Amino acid sequence: MIDTCTNAGRWKKNFKLLNFCCNTTITQKDFENIFKSRIVSYPEFYFIPKFLKFQYPQGLNSEKPAIIGVKKEIIEYGLVSVVKEALGNDYLTIRESLGNDSLIVTDKDTDTDKDTDTDKDTDKDKSGSTLKQQYLDFVMLSAEEHKKLKKLIGDVRLDEYIEKVNNYIGSKGAKYKSHYHTILSWLDRDNKKPSIKEKKIAEIRKKEDDERARHFQERELLDREWEKLTQQKRDEVMAKIKSEFPENLTGTGNSFLILGKRNTWIRDNILKQTERG
Repeated sequence: MIDTCTNAGRWKKNFKLLNFCCNTTITQKDFENIFKSRIVSYPEFYFIPKFLKFQYPQGLNSEKPAIIGVKKEIIEYGLVSVVKEALGNDYLTIRESLGNDSLIVTDKDTDTDKDTDTDKDTDKDKSGSTLKQQYLDFVMLSAEEHKKLKKLIGDVRLDEYIEKVNNYIGSKGAKYKSHYHTILSWLDRDNKKPSIKEKKIAEIRKKEDDERARHFQERELLDREWEKLTQQKRDEVMAKIKSEFPENLTGTGNSFLILGKRNTWIRDNILKQTERG
């Protein structure tokens, strides 16, 4: 749970993934009974106040980019009053406008209703761009972008792609204008149609499989027709076929040649006659 928690201490409710990763069968009720007052439940996520205290023991009062990102998330999801109640007024100070000078939240604010109203007005900044939420170390997605991706590929695959993009950015130092479109691009790449070379290989393999299947079916047909003959007739045919081979030809090669001659005789004397009839 801690591994998939956002930097602001939110854990998206996903018990299917939790049980899969931990090999458990925990229900939401079990989960809440275990953690009790250590979590705050919301419709789509749990908020873990002490996670913030663990990650940022000095509080959220600096203007470092990482801290600003956490504070934006706290505002976006209406967690200001919860943080202050759990960790104290001095723990959180928000003075930056986040693109709107009318947004000023400080540690002296005590009107929780006002906090809630202000939080609702921070979905977009002055320029109209949607606030981004940080996932893992580097991936930034707005709530709407995350919702679209979730609808498109589901929770598990979305978590996988967020991790892929996050690891790539972390290892290569890559910069993208939009992590949302980066994930879409990677999805398109992974789901792309096979190349011409791959198609040709697939066609050759299919042709070989079809040919083997045809030979197998024909072999079964020839064996069935052979079994329909009387033993005396089979002995006569085999004696004639063997007489056409040199006496010193023995072994596996001889057996295959005799079998081939037998099949040819069946085609010429049974199958073709049946077709003509």
